Amino acid sequence: MTTQKIISNTDFNIIIEGLNKVYKEIDVREMEMPLPMITIVNELENLKDYNALLVNHHRIPQILLNDLENRNLNIYITQIRDNYFQLLFLNS
Repeated sequence: MTTQKIISNTDFNIIIEGLNKVYKEIDVREMEMPLPMITIVNELENLKDYNALLVNHHRIPQILLNDLENRNLNIYITQIRDNYFQLLFLNS
C-alpha cells in the first residue's frame, strides 16, 4: 500500500541525506502533459535499480499519486517554492 506524506524541506533533506546518494533524480517541470506522468511511471519500473526516485515537478501530480495507490511505495512531498515541488518515491 502506498503512503504519502507532505513534509518540511528540512525533513525532506534529512531523508535524502540518509539515502547516501543512491537515488535517481529527474526533472519533469518543463515537460508537456502527459510526459511527466509517463516519465515517472517508467522510472518507477526501474526503482529496484536504486534506492529512490527524486522528482522535481511544478505541482503535486494528484492523478499519478492516485494511480500509484496499490504499489508498495512511500512518497514524500515538499514544496520548494511556488510551482516547484519535490517528490521522493521509496520502495516500502
